[in-house]
Amino acid sequence: MDATSEDPIGRLSSRPDFAVLIYPVISTGELGHRDSCTNLLGPNPTPESLTFFSSEKQVTDQTPPTFLAHAKDDKTVSPENSSLFADALKAHHIPNEYLELPSGGHGLNGYSLNITPTRIPASPSEDTLGPSVAETTPKSATSSINSPAPAPVSPTESSSPAPPSSSSTSAKTESLKRKP
Repeated sequence: MDATSEDPIGRLSSRPDFAVLIYPVISTGELGHRDSCTNLLGPNPTPESLTFFSSEKQVTDQTPPTFLAHAKDDKTVSPENSSLFADALKAHHIPNEYLELPSGGHGLNGYSLNITPTRIPASPSEDTLGPSVAETTPKSATSSINSPAPAPVSPTESSSPAPPSSSSTSAKTESLKRKP
């Protein structure tokens, strides 16, 4: 950011307001994901590039608040990557939250969802938007992430309802407008 730039874009900060890092590759050191490091830096990186691209070594007082999540049993990217970054954030007094999940593997591919999602309306008038996720999600969809996808339905077999008429859509739109 350059407050004196003639270009209006140059006067804007590109610093994110916050970061959300889920099972991230943070380090290019011992704990780093070898394939990611090779893809980024090539087969023979210099010690300087390894340091520069190790995010835990680049945390400053300007690093945004960060949320991290990682499963303890991630065999692809060590959860130590998230721990290293969280420790670096704490050392610089950067607000952060590290959610260490007991299981789930990399990408949470092995995680079983054993909860029913709930939608909480932002306001009483929001109830006009229709049923909640919990009301429309089949119980079988919440029993396991690894369930096979349903077979495709041909257009002649489709039982989808007709799209809403423009009058019902505009009524919902009107109900959502803010009142002064």
